[in-house]
Parts: sequence; C-alpha cells; structure tokens
Amino acid sequence: MTDDFEALTVDQYVREAARTDQRKGPGTIGFTMLGLVGETGSLLAEAKKKQRDAASYLGYAEAVAEEIGDVLWYLAAVARRHRLALSDIAAAALITDGVYRAGDNAALSLHALQPAHINCSSLPILTG
Repeated sequence: MTDDFEALTVDQYVREAARTDQRKGPGTIGFTMLGLVGETGSLLAEAKKKQRDAASYLGYAEAVAEEIGDVLWYLAAVARRHRLALSDIAAAALITDGVYRAGDNAALSLHALQPAHINCSSLPILTG
C-alpha cells in the first residue's frame, strides 16, 4: 500500500454519482425515493437469505456490498434533489448533541465514516 492514498470525500462521491443520474428536472424526487426504498428492500432480501441459508450462502458479502452501494447512490440522489449536503447529514449522524450543522463538512471522507475511525461508544444509537 502506498502513502499517496487520498480518501474520497462524501461530497466528491455525490458529484460523481450525479454524473450517472439519467433522470433530470422537476418531478424526479418520487422516482428517486422509490428507487431508494426498492434498493433498501433488496438489501433486506439479502439479509433474509443469509438468515435462511446461513453458511451455505457464499455470495452474501458481495451481494450486500452491491446493494449498499445502490442504496448509497439513491441516498445521495435524494439528498441532492432536496438540496441537502450528504456530508452534512453524515456528520450530523455522528454528533452526540443531535444538532445538524450545515456547510462545515465538505472535507468529510467516506474513509472517516468507517467504524474503525469512529468512537462508537459516543453515538447515542449504539449506547445503552
């Protein structure tokens, strides 16, 4: 592994995902939200298959990774269509005071959102 690794920021991901979005203009939010729900359903279907088939489901990790990528794409599209920065939403999820701070998170990387880089004990959803 080289030292020239540059983490992709959430905002960079959103810009790159937007380039692949074929639906433009008004009236697309409903379609995009249906896509998000559909892909979330596909992710849940993979979890169901894993519960049902347990160790015999060999393609689980790859299938889940693909579905999470699809969910992320649609989530980015929904945020963009609502003119919300996905980086601000992601940062707010990590803040224990629950205050949404818009505009301060452009440098937030996807790498920084990995569990190994987050103090999970400070997250209200994971404590208790």
